[in-house]
Amino acid sequence: MPLRSFSASAGRQGRLVAFVAAAAFLAKLCLALFTFGTNDILTFERMSDKLNADGVRTLYIEGTVATLHGKVMTIVQMNHPPFVLTLLRAWAALQRATGLPLGFWMRGCCAIADVFAIWLLWRLTRRRRGAWRALLVVAAAPAGIMISGFHGNTDPIMIAFSVAAACLLEMSGPAWLAGLAFGLSCSIKVWPLVLFPTLFLGACTFRRRLEFVAGTAVAAACAALPWFAAAPELILRRTLDYSPVRGWWGISYLAPGAVDASRYVAFACCLIAAICAHRWTSSLLARCAVVTGLFLFLAPGFGPQYLAWILPWTLAAGWRSAAIFQASAGLYLFGMYNTWSLGLPWYFGNAYNLYEHPFPAWVLPSGVVTWSLLLLIVASAWWRHRVSRRGSPDDKQRT
Repeated sequence: MPLRSFSASAGRQGRLVAFVAAAAFLAKLCLALFTFGTNDILTFERMSDKLNADGVRTLYIEGTVATLHGKVMTIVQMNHPPFVLTLLRAWAALQRATGLPLGFWMRGCCAIADVFAIWLLWRLTRRRRGAWRALLVVAAAPAGIMISGFHGNTDPIMIAFSVAAACLLEMSGPAWLAGLAFGLSCSIKVWPLVLFPTLFLGACTFRRRLEFVAGTAVAAACAALPWFAAAPELILRRTLDYSPVRGWWGISYLAPGAVDASRYVAFACCLIAAICAHRWTSSLLARCAVVTGLFLFLAPGFGPQYLAWILPWTLAAGWRSAAIFQASAGLYLFGMYNTWSLGLPWYFGNAYNLYEHPFPAWVLPSGVVTWSLLLLIVASAWWRHRVSRRGSPDDKQRT
């Protein structure tokens, strides 16, 4: 294709991706503006109130309560890294300045993070033939619209920083800057530590790996202050001691007795996959897709917002595989949120409504389909980006 024709085609494709991303962004803002969201937003509001009233140490010791019709259902442990407290202070300040609720600003930041991730992925793949179709699927993902626009948690912000780290490393950008992005990602939730071996190996040279680690450490240390100094041992114990909800997904749904073992199997398989994928696949995005897909497949528990972890990496699997997975994930999450919200129109989705209104019979089986399709993403990403010989990407770059 002539260079001028290629540039014109790339321009049209870029505008189409931008239009779809903008439409999804507006849909998320509308959901954020006209709904309360899920009980996670109520939890974050209570975290903010308790932080202001009793301080950081009490918040991490006591946590907050979860309620249904005013009745306390359980104690919600504060297990977020301390940087989330800084975000809560920022969102509360915006609430006071504008009159719009904290939950709106939280979900607005998630929507902005999604646009940021799409822009990064476009920058990385704009010269790759056909990649725009998969990016279009990612930009329009129904699951992404529901998680960022309705659910109300920090997962989309977290994964956007992980995408930034991966894109910088794959584009041979500054490794220290990739480390800063990854450090911020880990400061929002600790799950991205699962991707650390993949990104560390993806830095390729000893010097770049050292810069990446240094950037990660500096960002994480700065983000934790001043909160971490108040109770370092307590905060570490709380953030690392997290047990997700069981019974909604995969192994915990099909084989509850295997849940405890699956936790250790998941981490071991992800480490092995990171090492093998580094040697046998050519794309860092594909390696992140493989590791994240395996982790979610073997995960001992599940929250619907966890699907935000895999959404951007589905780009590496190609548009067909990505579209199949995104459609299935969207249907599953619609069933979950619709049940929590007691049907349309959605306003407040309280997961504790399940005590009185269980999931319809089709919802959890549809989750099994989505869970199974993770293997399609893993296999497609690996196959599309496999190397022709058993040489590491480090060797390829040195030749």
